[in-house]
Amino acid sequence: MSETSRQRARAWVALLCGACLVLSAAGCASAPMKSPLMEQASGLVDLTAAQLRQRLYDFTSRHARVIERAADAIMQASGDPAVRERALLWKLQAIPEVHRAAFKSDPLVGLIDTAVLCGQMLEFFRDGAGSNLFGKHQHIAIEAYESLNRDIWRLSESITRSGDPATMRKLIAEYVAEHPIDDELFLRDSVEPLLAFVAKGRAGAGTVILGLGEVLDDLSKRLTIYTEHLPREARWQAELAAMRLMQDPPVADALLAAESLAGSHEQLAGSHERLAQSVASGLDLITAEHEVAFGELEDLTQRTIAALRLEREALVRAIEAQSELVLQRVREERIATMSQLEQMLETTIDSAFDRSEDLADRLFFRALILIVILAAMLLVVAIVFMRLLRQRPAHRSELT
Repeated sequence: MSETSRQRARAWVALLCGACLVLSAAGCASAPMKSPLMEQASGLVDLTAAQLRQRLYDFTSRHARVIERAADAIMQASGDPAVRERALLWKLQAIPEVHRAAFKSDPLVGLIDTAVLCGQMLEFFRDGAGSNLFGKHQHIAIEAYESLNRDIWRLSESITRSGDPATMRKLIAEYVAEHPIDDELFLRDSVEPLLAFVAKGRAGAGTVILGLGEVLDDLSKRLTIYTEHLPREARWQAELAAMRLMQDPPVADALLAAESLAGSHEQLAGSHERLAQSVASGLDLITAEHEVAFGELEDLTQRTIAALRLEREALVRAIEAQSELVLQRVREERIATMSQLEQMLETTIDSAFDRSEDLADRLFFRALILIVILAAMLLVVAIVFMRLLRQRPAHRSELT
């Protein structure tokens, strides 16, 4: 093969590789993705990890509204300061907990953990350690989690082909019975044993590699949920600090002293010093509680920033891993394609040369045969002509 032919072949190979690169990049950008655990689950309907994650985010928003409304109803209906404080602590602790459960990298893992959390909360308020937290208003908390438990199982049923995840419902019920919530901080055991049982001993959940658009969309949705919740949590923390402040003895003494001033002028002189001391103590306590509240808010802000930083780093690593994987596949495809095309081109050209040589040989032999035939014909004609020339003198002599 000549150098010019090789250059033309390389140009065609480069053009085809560019087309393959564009098509492969378009395929990578548009291909729907499922999480590792979703790939293992054969009974799910056809939906992507992003679609399931969006349904979970919608549930977390509903969960926050239901819990906030129920806690506010208990606080409004109850005159017991202890019950009101427990209701405030309930929404302060429960809403972030469902965020931690739902915001897993694998949305199917998040769905399982959220279903476990709702079952544990329902048992905690109905028959568990928190069955008497709100006194006669306990039914409000139970009804709230009965509603949320129905919603999370409706979501689970909607993503299964049969519409009845009976096996998963049984496994989660057994896990909830074995791992109850024991205190008002809602501390829970990890659901890893349940996930290992669900995966049936196969490979772990792994890392979900998202597309760039899906990563940015997921981060935007999480930030929206955090942005909506954090101001409420800060306000609830301030309410909790004020509620605890009003229950302290110095402030109560100050209020009693103020009432005694309005009822009896004669006790004014005797209670003046006590009132001053109580007010001073109350101001000191307010300052201390103020500092504690701002410290907690600052700590919450730092934790949120740290969590977002970790998520951002994880997203960057995921993007880098995806880019490296795509580039590696493109390199392998390019090398394989160039090798195949060069082999095809060399085979085609060699075959063409072989056919050309065979055709030339055939033409040469046919031309040689034609020349021999023509020479033979000319020789025959020459012989005939010579005989004719010899016969004419003899014929003339006979006539004479």
